[in-house]
Amino acid sequence: MKSRISLSNWVLPISFSQFKTLVGEFHQLAAAAFGTECVIQIRALRHNKVSATRIHDDDVMDFMARENARAVFFESSELADMTPQVFDSAAYVEVSVTPMNILAGPQSAYGHVEFKGHRPCQATFYLQPGDPQDFKSLKDSHRWKRFGDGFTFNTSLG
Repeated sequence: MKSRISLSNWVLPISFSQFKTLVGEFHQLAAAAFGTECVIQIRALRHNKVSATRIHDDDVMDFMARENARAVFFESSELADMTPQVFDSAAYVEVSVTPMNILAGPQSAYGHVEFKGHRPCQATFYLQPGDPQDFKSLKDSHRWKRFGDGFTFNTSLG
């Protein structure tokens, strides 16, 4: 099962300090959901990520992968390496969370959170496998934010 939610500021874009807090909490949340220690991979892109809502032929998929790879200007497996300057310069930031030892976690365990892009006020979280209850701690610690399903806007300005 997969689980997806979004969390938004009411008006202002997500700040660098909010980014760091949310990534740290999501890292811990994923480790608890997967039952094992996890590693993160942070990528900052110069432009919004090129993606599609369906699978295309190999040429189109390869083109999207090349465009996204070219747009990456920062990559790290350490949250401490991310700076306010990198965050502010990025058009899109994504963080992947995976078990440190893939044999210790559930099959195909994967977490992902995205920031900025088309929804700068919103962070979208995804866990596989996941249950909506996995996000309870995140919701409890951020009651002042708006929550959504991760597929639609849940902010007043987008």
